[in-house]
Amino acid sequence: MKTNNKNIGLIKYVTQLTTSVGKAESSFPIDSEPLTPLDKKHSVKPRKGAENVVRAIAELVKAHGLDSSALDSAEMLDDLETATTLAPLVASLEKISKRVSDAQYSATSTAWAKALQFYALLQRRAQSDGQLAASLESISAFFSYRHESVLEKKATKLQTRANAKLRDAERLVARAKPRASVLEAEHNATATPAPAPVPAPVVVQPAPTPAPAPSVSIIQPAPAPASNGVTNGVATNGYTNGAAVTQ
Repeated sequence: MKTNNKNIGLIKYVTQLTTSVGKAESSFPIDSEPLTPLDKKHSVKPRKGAENVVRAIAELVKAHGLDSSALDSAEMLDDLETATTLAPLVASLEKISKRVSDAQYSATSTAWAKALQFYALLQRRAQSDGQLAASLESISAFFSYRHESVLEKKATKLQTRANAKLRDAERLVARAKPRASVLEAEHNATATPAPAPVPAPVVVQPAPTPAPAPSVSIIQPAPAPASNGVTNGVATNGYTNGAAVTQ
């Protein structure tokens, strides 16, 4: 396979740096075992700005004579100085490590994207080329491979971690419910009661005015004529209209 000038220079650089790093690792002046993630988890994690606090504590310990064979402030300061001395080297190594890691990832990703495009072209041509189809069998088997957990519909590592986090969240919610009920009861007890709704004013409709009763005209009878014995020139002394009236 042809190697371009860029890769020739890169290979030379990587070879030299790898050799130098190997020598630096073998001659590292501190004899310490690599820490596992569990070791780091169980260790005491310093806060930001802990260096100044450690120095201040050392001064107070010396002033009050609290050093002992089991706990010596001088050893504490030596450990702090070791950490301070290694800090620039750690920063440099992390910087170059990230740069190398990013370059390696980018190159791999670009190569894989191009390989997928070529594989699609080869698949199309293999439809009419039996020899090419036979050559692609191992590559096709690679693409068609599925992990047994996928075939058996088992949860993946990502799904398992997500389910664990979900269970933790559900337990937190379950523990928080009783406290939430107490807080709600306290809030309800101290909350200002809402004002009672004011009833709508009752509008009294005026009673309808009764219609006046029809007036009844009472016809007074005409006064009886005077009975002075003469009515219209007719005497009533026992005779009426010429007829005798028996008294």
